[in-house]
Amino acid sequence: MKKLFMIFGLFAVVLCFPVKSYAITRYIINNGKVYYQRLKYRDEMTEADTPTFKNLDYFYAKDKNNVYYEGDKLPGVDPLTFRILDYSYTKDKDKVYYYRTALANVDPATFKILDYYYTKDKNNVYYLRDILNGADIASFKVLRFSYARDKNNVYYHGNKIESADPATFKILDIDYAKDKNHVYYTGKIIQDGNPADFELVDPSWYLFYR
Repeated sequence: MKKLFMIFGLFAVVLCFPVKSYAITRYIINNGKVYYQRLKYRDEMTEADTPTFKNLDYFYAKDKNNVYYEGDKLPGVDPLTFRILDYSYTKDKDKVYYYRTALANVDPATFKILDYYYTKDKNNVYYLRDILNGADIASFKVLRFSYARDKNNVYYHGNKIESADPATFKILDIDYAKDKNHVYYTGKIIQDGNPADFELVDPSWYLFYR
């Protein structure tokens, strides 16, 4: 019953805050021309090849010559091998892309999405567009709340947590964690935290994040 009240309470809070609205976008062919339709206006895509034009989703499209994102041509992207991996990442035979940006030195053949923040290939682990320097690829594992670890280190939002012990590291909730040596708040050591007896008195709200 307590959990049910918590869910209704959270729903009420969400309704009290304005939700940002996004214009619905789409590709349109009309009278032999291709357009990118926004909420209040449309842009003619003068470089698009109408006979081979294909809509991939609301944001991406391609023809025999080019790939497009929100109506704009993506330079250098190969339309024949282009694939949408998720809403952030795409790739072709040569490169991996984060939205419009080509990621340097990423291997598209071995590229793998681990979660919203972390990815990897045969050469590196990445946090969004950046290489996670020193991360061990073979043992790297995504945890929760932007935490990750490998056999040597623990990471929070792509930053190594100094002195954290991967073997005993435990996430307590979205902000707090601990290991055998320290207690952490958002990846920083709490100087007077005692991991032996540190606990959250009422972490019941954490149920929403499990």
